[in-house]
Amino acid sequence: VNGVNYVQMSCLRIGLLKGNYGICDYLLNEHNANMNLKTADGLTIVMHTMKSTLSKTVLQQLEYLVIQYNADCTGTDKNGRN
Repeated sequence: VNGVNYVQMSCLRIGLLKGNYGICDYLLNEHNANMNLKTADGLTIVMHTMKSTLSKTVLQQLEYLVIQYNADCTGTDKNGRN
């Protein structure tokens, strides 16, 4: 659960991108998925989401991650960028 595939996507991120918040809740609550897991580039799920074009869906994803699950918004990537 706390790993990434060959394109650096975790199960949690895939569920989030597909809008399947039920599976995200399951991964977070039942399998202790790491909300702040970093990819090889040092990016967290919040950082990946912030790289997306701003839309209603992206705002919903951020609200889910940050407000509902208290995702860390202060992390930096491997180059020190936030």
